[in-house]
Amino acid sequence: MFAHGVTVTVERPGGTDRYGNPLPSTFHAVTGCAFAPRGESDEDNADRRAEVITSLSMFAADGADLAPQDVVIDPTPYTGKWQVEGDAAVWRNPYTGRTAGIAAVLKRVGG
Repeated sequence: MFAHGVTVTVERPGGTDRYGNPLPSTFHAVTGCAFAPRGESDEDNADRRAEVITSLSMFAADGADLAPQDVVIDPTPYTGKWQVEGDAAVWRNPYTGRTAGIAAVLKRVGG
């Protein structure tokens, strides 16, 4: 999608089996991605500790395999694991109907 986009690894949680045991995650790559800081942070005093929540906007090609609760690992130039928040939004041109890509919100929690 982007001439100088980056390839990221996406971890998809495997859920649980019928007994409630965790299943292994799966991994796949998404190519041609771009990232932009969202300028949002928040402090949450849950469990009596301060956490800073930082967010990014992720842009990828139309049809990129990205689902809610996926984890994006080390999106260059950022490091760490970033949780996908909600569904990715589709960019659609209102004049032509052409879809140009998707945008997703990623959040990292650290404290």
